[in-house]
Amino acid sequence: MKANQHFKALMSYHEALKIFRERGDHPYIAYCLTNIGLVHQKDEFYHRAEHYHREAIFKDCKKLEQLGKTHFLNGNWNSAQYYYEITEEVQLAHDDTLSLFMLYNRLGELYLAKEDLVAALKYLTQGKYIDFDDSEQVAKNMDLLRYAHDQEKLARIDEDISNMKEVDVVLIYSISGLFILVIGYILRRKYKRVKEHDDGKRDDKKIESVKKIVKDLSDRLN
Repeated sequence: MKANQHFKALMSYHEALKIFRERGDHPYIAYCLTNIGLVHQKDEFYHRAEHYHREAIFKDCKKLEQLGKTHFLNGNWNSAQYYYEITEEVQLAHDDTLSLFMLYNRLGELYLAKEDLVAALKYLTQGKYIDFDDSEQVAKNMDLLRYAHDQEKLARIDEDISNMKEVDVVLIYSISGLFILVIGYILRRKYKRVKEHDDGKRDDKKIESVKKIVKDLSDRLN
């Protein structure tokens, strides 16, 4: 009984799918494909179910991309990335290069906002090599790519300045250390001279004292 109901449901959905395809009604095409996939899923024909679900996503792929754009405009960049990447997977599976061009522009814009220049340049460069006849989108791609390269140059300059500061700090510490060593050497030399001078004075006093004792003894003997 259940199998018969599923069969009838599949027949109805396929008939409706044929009509909607003739009309080019993509939302309803996606609706029929999704339900066909659900029927196959209940019958445990999972490969068939996956096939129809993927086709349904592709037919309604623009909704996913638009949802990603909404999240991007609202500042929810991680959610935008999630929906854009799903859209990319579907478009790549169906070799939809024209849609990919516009998506790569959006992904480039997203990663620029996230300050991930490597990812931004990756997607914008991929878009650059897709032959696309929409002059406005091509111009946008070029502007974003130029901006990404400018940001990359600025990042390198900042890194160089940072490295120079680190070198300056090391140099300052090195000079400071050398200065301390020189001062220490000078002080040691000065201390040594003072000590030698003091020792010399002590020796002179000692000799004078010995001379006096010797003289006194000599006077007594005489």
